[in-house]
Parts: sequence; C-alpha cells; structure tokens
Amino acid sequence: MGFRLLSQEAHPTQVVLKYQDWQMLILRAVMALIGSVISVVGGISVQQEFQLSNVLILGFGVSLIGLACVLNWFVNVPDKLVFDNERGWLCIEEKKGRATQRAYLPYTDILTFRMERYVGTSGDSSTPWFIVFLVKQDGAFWELYTSRSEETSREVFVYLQEHVDLSKEPDFVDASPPQDVFEVLEEPHRTLVTWKAPAALSKYLFAFFILLALSSVVSGIVLYGGMPLFLGGGLAAFLGMLWLLIGYSFFANLSAKMMVEVRKKELEVRQEGGITHKQPFTLPLFKLKALCFDVSSEQQEAALQCLTEQDIREREEMKEGTISFDEVWASIVFNDSTHSIETGRLTIGERLYLEQLLEDVIFERANRDVA
Repeated sequence: MGFRLLSQEAHPTQVVLKYQDWQMLILRAVMALIGSVISVVGGISVQQEFQLSNVLILGFGVSLIGLACVLNWFVNVPDKLVFDNERGWLCIEEKKGRATQRAYLPYTDILTFRMERYVGTSGDSSTPWFIVFLVKQDGAFWELYTSRSEETSREVFVYLQEHVDLSKEPDFVDASPPQDVFEVLEEPHRTLVTWKAPAALSKYLFAFFILLALSSVVSGIVLYGGMPLFLGGGLAAFLGMLWLLIGYSFFANLSAKMMVEVRKKELEVRQEGGITHKQPFTLPLFKLKALCFDVSSEQQEAALQCLTEQDIREREEMKEGTISFDEVWASIVFNDSTHSIETGRLTIGERLYLEQLLEDVIFERANRDVA
C-alpha cells in the first residue's frame, strides 16, 4: 500500500501513516490526459469523415478515460492510520464522500507487527515484495506497508516496533455506529443486522466505458467496414442486450441488502434483492470460533470471515512459522470460503464495527465469546 510515515516531531505521542500513492495518481493523470487528447482528435475526425479508423481512435480514447476513472474506484484504503500511544488505540481515518470517518482499534486487539517476503509470480519471472503487517489477536492480517525494497520495508517495520507501545491500555474507545449504514432489529428469538453495502461502482464504470468503446467500434465497422448487415445487426443486438443487462444489474443491486440473523444456536447470512450474490448459509454457533477480516492491497472488496477451529489452527501455525507464508497469504487474498459475509465496499471502519457488533450480539444471544 502507498503509505508513508509522517514525522513524529509533529506528533510526539503518535505514529502516523499517511496514504499517498503518487504512482497511481500519475498513472491516472497521464491516462486521462492521453485519453482526452485522443478522444478530441477522434471526435473531430469522425465529424469531418465518418470512417472506421476515426471511430477506432475515438473508441480508444474513451476507453483510456474510462480506465483512468475506474482506477480511482479500485482504491479502497484508509486515508490515514494513527497509532496513538497516549490513548492506546489505532485510529483509522477514511474518506467517505466529503466527510472523514473515524474508527478505533484498541491496542489490546493487536498482537504484533510482522514483516514477510512475498513472491508474486507473473509468467516466468518472480517479483519479491516485502510487506509489513499488523497482526490482530483474532489472527487477521492488515497490510500496512509494501515495497520492493527490503531495506525500506524493514525500516518501517523496526520503526513501528520501537515507537508503537502495544502494552498501553486503551482509553475510552468510541464504538458509536457509522451513520446511516447498519440497522439492528431486536426480537425475542433473534437479532437481525442489515445493511445496504455500497455498490461496486468500479465494475459498472469499467463495463460502461468498455461497452461504449465497443459500440463505437462496431458502429464504424458496420457502417464503413463492409460487414454484412445481418452480422452487424447481430452484434448490435448482442451489445444492446449487454447494455440492458448491466443497467438492470446496477439498479437491482442498488436495492440489495445484506442480512445477518443471530439466534440462540445459529447464525444465518443471506441477501435480499440484487442479482449476483453468494449462496445464503447457516452456521451453528458451536462451530464459530472467530470473526475477522483481512486487509490487503490486492483485495479491495473484502469479506468478514466466519472462522472454525481448523481456520484458526492454520493461522496459528502461520504465526509460529510452521507453514509457508506464501500459502497462507494466497488463501487470504483469494479466500473463497463458503462461510464468509460479503461486505462489498464497506470501509474498514464499517467492517470493524460490524465485526464487533456481531461478536457482542452472539455473546448476548448464545453466551458465547467469539474472538
């Protein structure tokens, strides 16, 4: 992740990590600029002479602008992480619209910091990354810093170890719910927690701009490329169906709600509304040992994992170094567990509140302490 350490002189009792990914900003700006220039040239050319090459140029320019916009939606990381040694907590600051949302993780919920070498394989070449993690007591891994330089990552790792006092008992922790996100319904035999997860706009923006570019190209080919009319009509009908499907999916998912129902002996997870979602499931509470979620730059839409004893045992083996880190990290990034609660693009603070809320509800309903 693109965090950098701020000077401790301005924050003598705090360690502050600020998100600032210059590479992503520069990439988006360059793509948007090039796409705009190409689109203007293509648009003028199409007005002067409507031919295939001009349509292709216009479509390519629009695609670049679309990709630049989509990259912005893929970034779903906190704006700032503040380790406050005076109050004994980690403050997570995130932008939500124009407002700043804050959530708090007590130091008592943090086990340690770790640095690991992770090799991502691409084709025949392997690229090593050095990742600094915060490891929570429940076994979750939160990625704090990533670099190709072992020396740079180690400096951050050592700095966190030396300057974050995890032995500090937390001050009062604000556990107030995020505004207008979750609804809790208490009934005699159940507690129902519902929320409307923010739509993954990145997927729809990406699909929109790609379809727009394809439509431009197909139009040019049909009109000036000599394509047979029946084939062009078939392509146009196919693209029209895709437009309708994406539009319907977008508006249907706007009304989708996630629901977690906690009863005395079991937990049930389901979704109402929407089109694409995982199968609902019911999990006996005696099998549920922990609720947690991981944070990584490769997984922008995370899920809240419902862990069994086997899951926890694997994480403990990871902490002791008895199994491969790459194997566990791969399972974190690509986890497709049946027993996971989809959280869409909820912020980290909102996911943290949901985790703590469900733990409290399970304790009240079943008198079971879930980590």
